[in-house]
Amino acid sequence: MSYFRTIAKDIKLDGVGDLLTKDGDFVIGESDQQHIDDILVSGKGNWREWPALGVEIHRSLNSTGQITNRVGLLRRIRLNLEFDNFNVQQLQFVRVNGNVQLKIDANRAR
Repeated sequence: MSYFRTIAKDIKLDGVGDLLTKDGDFVIGESDQQHIDDILVSGKGNWREWPALGVEIHRSLNSTGQITNRVGLLRRIRLNLEFDNFNVQQLQFVRVNGNVQLKIDANRAR
């Protein structure tokens, strides 16, 4: 039995969401992390093909009950990633240099 990893490729975006171009053409590259970032930032209804997809993480992190809602937020993130065919191995908040960061270890299922 052989195992191979599916590598999704897409048009690359820069740090602010603009299209990357090189020599007058779009840059194509591995896009799993970009897809995860898009799911976290987008909200329900932002994707016409998948209206239920989107976490809108900025709303949860800026809410008044952000500490108590972390478990619910992690659950929403996991469900959305699984809906987009990711196998989520690890999903947790970690403290790095005094800042709380989201750690996601997920691979595309197919």
